[in-house]
Amino acid sequence: MPTATAPPNPHLTDSTLHPFTTPTFSPIDYLNITLPKPTSTTTLSTTASQTQTHISTLAAQTTRLSDTLTTLTDDILRTSSRLAYEVELLRGEALSLADTLSSRGSLHPQILHFVPNGLDSILSPPEEKEHEETEKPTSPITASPNSLPEPPSLPRLRTLLHVRTQLQRCISAFNLALTLPFPPSLLSPTANPLASPEAEAQEAKGQAALARIKQEILDLIADTEGRGGGIERARERVRELRELMGVWRGTGEERARGRWVEGLEGMVDEEERRRERRVFGGQGQGRKEGSAVRGFGGLEPEVRSGTPGFLRRLREEIYMD
Repeated sequence: MPTATAPPNPHLTDSTLHPFTTPTFSPIDYLNITLPKPTSTTTLSTTASQTQTHISTLAAQTTRLSDTLTTLTDDILRTSSRLAYEVELLRGEALSLADTLSSRGSLHPQILHFVPNGLDSILSPPEEKEHEETEKPTSPITASPNSLPEPPSLPRLRTLLHVRTQLQRCISAFNLALTLPFPPSLLSPTANPLASPEAEAQEAKGQAALARIKQEILDLIADTEGRGGGIERARERVRELRELMGVWRGTGEERARGRWVEGLEGMVDEEERRRERRVFGGQGQGRKEGSAVRGFGGLEPEVRSGTPGFLRRLREEIYMD
């Protein structure tokens, strides 16, 4: 039996949305494949213009899909009350028809001419089936998947929601990458940040962005908000930055940015080790101080009792010296 294929979603006919419908979609891989590759023949302004055009296209698709989802949701909410009203009407008519055809209805004498035993004997289950049903344990009635087919609109709504979520993830990853410029001095040791005003501005902007991220990690470690678990939250933030660095995978900035993230990871690890040493060192110092107090306390009774033992040992030590 051939399986019926679902009709294509009319809202996803644009070819730019096809990558977002795959289950294995990754925003970072999508950006690496879609964005133009920087080469020696292309200028930075051309690459930025092409990238901005692509992002504008994705933003327009996101707006269109959001409007479509809003419209469909409004239609569902608007028609749900009317649908419930019609279901109640049909239920009342069905109950009225069943009561009319039963032995209590007005049509029962006429029905007996065609069905001598009446419709109740036909509609009611046999006694044997009733006996079998009473022996079976009660369980909730569940309809098989084939008895209640899923409306064709629900898969389309799920697909639209999935595409919208992937678009938002992609745009969010790209926006985060834009907020993290890198100073040219860290990308190349031979770069001169003071070669031109533009290079100097890029250097200052990159250093400010890195200082802001580093200060954020330090604030998380210090737990300035008093939420607790500062080390864990700082490590989670560094892990997010590590994942974001995948945007530059395969580019000339990948290694330099990776070393910078490794430096943040080392800073968090060093702070964790320092706290562990502080805890264990405090316990060892407490044990040493306790031993010294106990040793001095053992001498006090002998001194206070006035016995000559202490003076004798002191005199012997003086003579030995």
